[in-house]
Amino acid sequence: MAAASPRKNNVSAAAVVVLLVIAAAEMVPVALSEDGCSCRHLSSDYYGVCLNSNGCDQTCKSESGGGSKNYRGSCDDFPPRCYCYSQCASP
Repeated sequence: MAAASPRKNNVSAAAVVVLLVIAAAEMVPVALSEDGCSCRHLSSDYYGVCLNSNGCDQTCKSESGGGSKNYRGSCDDFPPRCYCYSQCASP
């Protein structure tokens, strides 16, 4: 049985690294702001690739009616998706 070529090993390793970076980006739901804690979550109403942060911002603010009190939205990650930001609940 022939061993895998070094080139195939490099491509496989690069693919694993890319998947790990994407997975790590998904696992960071909270970001801190200057005024305390800011919680980040995917918009439930914005669909598709997020190319317009203004549209994302408006969508997040309009979906605040459910009590989440989103104060802004922005396109983040790769591929870009619409994330909404709201104040974290106090413990």
